[in-house]
Amino acid sequence: MTIRSNPANIVDGIKLHRLTKEALRGNIEALYTVLKFLKSFRIPSFNVIAYLIIYQVVMNVDNDLANECRRCGGICCKSGQDIPLYPFDLEDLEKKLGSCVSSVVKKVGDNHYLPRPCVFQSDWRCTIHQYKPYACLSYPFASEDVQQQILINTSSAPPEPIIPDFCLAAKKIWSRIKLEIDKFQGIYGRAPTPLELLNLLLEKGSTAKQRSQRTI
Repeated sequence: MTIRSNPANIVDGIKLHRLTKEALRGNIEALYTVLKFLKSFRIPSFNVIAYLIIYQVVMNVDNDLANECRRCGGICCKSGQDIPLYPFDLEDLEKKLGSCVSSVVKKVGDNHYLPRPCVFQSDWRCTIHQYKPYACLSYPFASEDVQQQILINTSSAPPEPIIPDFCLAAKKIWSRIKLEIDKFQGIYGRAPTPLELLNLLLEKGSTAKQRSQRTI
């Protein structure tokens, strides 16, 4: 999810985006730092943003979605607008792939993009999955383009995300998340906070060792 930063401090803004990318990869300490930073802005929709980022982290660290992506065919990589690249995305790609990256990246002014269909897709698979761009790591739960209507919500309750019809992997993840939310609601009579939900979901997955006991 693109985090709005103070335009007077672009350097810090880029650092925040970089940290958010690490959080989306499953770095729980980075996730905590990002959420704490966002909360400090007193954004009315903070809880909604926090939940959506957590949904996406859970999806990104799940190792059991290959069948859903195969059945989908990797549509998100094949169609849609060009994929925006941050400077750190280019650095990550060049570090792994070398100078050949420049031959497939589209430059428009000072901005860089990966055209779609993505050249790094092989059949339904993403061949750069381990170091794919920030925008790809944000899809679909933490994508502003997809969740635009959800982000205007200022409720403190976990939002029901918008999921593209073709994204079977996201549907599978949301069904798991919704189950845990409903269980928590049944026990405590309230919805879990973003960090309570994160802890619940990490306990269910292979990344439980990264469980965060912090509060925000």
